[in-house]
Amino acid sequence: MSLLINYIDGIEAVGNILYKYLGKRFKSLKVGPLELQLRGETEKTHEATLAKLQNAHTSLAEAVEAIDVIRFECATESDRLAKLVEDINTKRAEAKATNDELSYLQKLTDEERNLLKTSLGVNDKRSKIAGFISGVLASVLATALWVGVPKAIEFGKAHFGTPPATESQQPTPEDKKRRLTRRRS
Repeated sequence: MSLLINYIDGIEAVGNILYKYLGKRFKSLKVGPLELQLRGETEKTHEATLAKLQNAHTSLAEAVEAIDVIRFECATESDRLAKLVEDINTKRAEAKATNDELSYLQKLTDEERNLLKTSLGVNDKRSKIAGFISGVLASVLATALWVGVPKAIEFGKAHFGTPPATESQQPTPEDKKRRLTRRRS
């Protein structure tokens, strides 16, 4: 960018030199379709052109500074993006390694499960059906015991009566008093 500024400065210097030397000899200078006034109103035109060149020079310097700032920010962001891409690639590699290990372990677990089933002679469908039937039978047996045992005890008492108490089972007079006091309180 500084090369362009130097180029414009050089053109400006050449223009000043031409104006000084050629302005004394010629009123105007025509180069192709372009005609330059060298005397008369040329000083005003030349000053306006010089002011425009100064303005362009200032704008160009500001543009160069802005381009340098943008270039620096671009380099910074480029470095940050490169680091992010590197991190993403690292995470992808880690995820792939973890997925591969998980697949291997699942395959190994399935193989061991199948090996254990074959060694024990367990069939999946057959064991599920047997488990269901044994669960139903166990619940029927538990219900029968829950309902049947108290009814069997009542039936035994009603038909066979209670067995006579032995001497050790006979209540003593003290036991009778304790029962009576408990009932009253």
